[in-house]
Amino acid sequence: ILKRFVITWECIKKNHILSYASALTYSSMLAAVPVLAIIFAIARGFGFDTIIETKLRNSLEGNPDIADTILYFVESYLQHTKGGVFIGIGLIFLLYTLLSLTANIEEAFNTIWYVKRSRTIYRQVIDYFGVFLLLPFVIVITSGLNIFLQTFRTLLPNTQLLSKTNTFFLHVSPIIFAVLVFMVLFKTMPNTRVKWKHTVWPAILAGTVFMIVEWVYVHYQIKLSAYNAIYGSFAAIPLFMLWMQISWCICL
Repeated sequence: ILKRFVITWECIKKNHILSYASALTYSSMLAAVPVLAIIFAIARGFGFDTIIETKLRNSLEGNPDIADTILYFVESYLQHTKGGVFIGIGLIFLLYTLLSLTANIEEAFNTIWYVKRSRTIYRQVIDYFGVFLLLPFVIVITSGLNIFLQTFRTLLPNTQLLSKTNTFFLHVSPIIFAVLVFMVLFKTMPNTRVKWKHTVWPAILAGTVFMIVEWVYVHYQIKLSAYNAIYGSFAAIPLFMLWMQISWCICL
């Protein structure tokens, strides 16, 4: 076990994984509003935009001002889309941010897998835009499943076994969803064939640690805002970037 840790740390230093995490943090910040705009536009067409808004606010409950700002930017982006601005500069910016983010993710994964050739621009556009179009449906389905379990638990309050089972699934479902996301990421992002069996344990480890870090981040935000409102609002953006960089470090 100690030898594995030593080899892992040597690979992290040799492949400059921490530098890749910093680059991915910047790309994620740049692509956040366009990606959320796509997710909200698709979800709004099916009437599920309130579910995604609730999930976003819950993840930023320690700093509601940041959630309001992000939602304001997303709404402004969608309004410009309706006004025709999206066809020109908006479309170029959207393509650039999405391709920049996905290309940086693929480059980092290819470095880890020792793959020398990246996907072509055509493959990146086709593959990754398909992922971004499917993402809102995945979020809506998982959110709908959580709502169904909560409703089912309230309808059968006297059934102790079913109530405990539902409570257990409600607590475990975010971890399961995170593990599945990491499995798909490890499987599809490198420009090489990765077997599913080689993604299971890394995804379980990464998903569990990611959820622990997210829990610490959310609760630390709440405590920071409660003790010092001025410092809490000032530290909101650096804390968000720090959480994002730690998340990418966990992933890589």
